[in-house]
Amino acid sequence: MLRNSYIFLIATIAAGLLASACGGSELASAPAESAEARVESSGGPPSVAVLDFPLLDPDRVESSFPPAFSSMSAELAFSYGTVGEISRAASGILVGRVMAVEYQSYSGLPFTVTSVLVMKSLKGTLQAGELATVVETGGIHAGRSKLVPGAFGEPREVGVEGVPVMKEGEHWLLFLIGPSHVGPVSEGAYSVSGVFQGKLRLGKDGHLQFTGTPGSLMGDELFAVPAALAGKRVDEAILQIQDSVR
Repeated sequence: MLRNSYIFLIATIAAGLLASACGGSELASAPAESAEARVESSGGPPSVAVLDFPLLDPDRVESSFPPAFSSMSAELAFSYGTVGEISRAASGILVGRVMAVEYQSYSGLPFTVTSVLVMKSLKGTLQAGELATVVETGGIHAGRSKLVPGAFGEPREVGVEGVPVMKEGEHWLLFLIGPSHVGPVSEGAYSVSGVFQGKLRLGKDGHLQFTGTPGSLMGDELFAVPAALAGKRVDEAILQIQDSVR
């Protein structure tokens, strides 16, 4: 079965960080919230997408998570420098809503297994209305105490290169690789292209948001794709992506 090699690179690079900050495996999950969500085509040109779903307040969604955050670095096995490059390499591209998240530990690393409702498919076999299982490295993790044997510290969130994992109720533009064996999921799972490069959250106003440290977008080539898409309306981004994969 195919495995995404970046997972093992992250495991090697992040081992020291996780041993000191979050070496345990006790995990918590966020409460669910139901809402209708869909993307429809407009009456204009077929390639123009119109958002027609409520977007949750990102501040409210994130406020239920531990304030402590640990960032782990990674040397990516595959990195993308342009929107066209990541679009052509991705096996699936979609706009979706996070319906559920589950935090797991695998090989000593925290992972988040996310159920994403496909609202609009731009590339690949996934269709609107289907659920995709997306696995991210990182998540909510309670580390073992170095001072008290057997005890756990306060839960904290861990993200690759300062980018948090997706949260329940949020809407995302995702570039995906898979389906395959990813981390704790033995088959049928997708991973985000470029680990953190291929995901941008949709804000309440329909614009794409980069959820990592804003300063990362300033000249760092690792963040070239998020920098090119952040701030754009999702319909503009969809047109750009569709032009890239034709």
